[in-house]
Amino acid sequence: MSASVEIVGLDDLIRDLRNLPRELADEASVIIERAATTAYNQISANYAAHQVTGNLVNHMRQTEQRSTFGTSVNVSNTAKHAYWYENGTNARHYYTKKNGVKHMVGAMPPRHAFIPVISRNRIRMYDELKRLMERHGLEVKTDASA
Repeated sequence: MSASVEIVGLDDLIRDLRNLPRELADEASVIIERAATTAYNQISANYAAHQVTGNLVNHMRQTEQRSTFGTSVNVSNTAKHAYWYENGTNARHYYTKKNGVKHMVGAMPPRHAFIPVISRNRIRMYDELKRLMERHGLEVKTDASA
């Protein structure tokens, strides 16, 4: 006695499973790029609202790396005083070379123009990526935004 089983659609399933990483990567790239561009624009607007020299706005950078299975986007600011602007400073003191007189420079208040914007957009991005995976039938067991 012999028996055989024919599974209809197995070839289609195998093809779909092989293409799943590529499809997920392509769709995820759009989500990642949109989150980074939104954060970049919001941060630039924050800097522009307090613009004196334009140095902070002019030193905003957005760099992207792509591979077969993913995309990463880095939003940064290369201005020397970007950290001070974000986190504030204590009162600063300095001496002039001319007369050796000590001058007080006031404290710079923290502006929080960068980190909170990045955090908010990252949480939205994680939520969108979670929904993307669930749409493709994957089970997401943890919530990265929590």
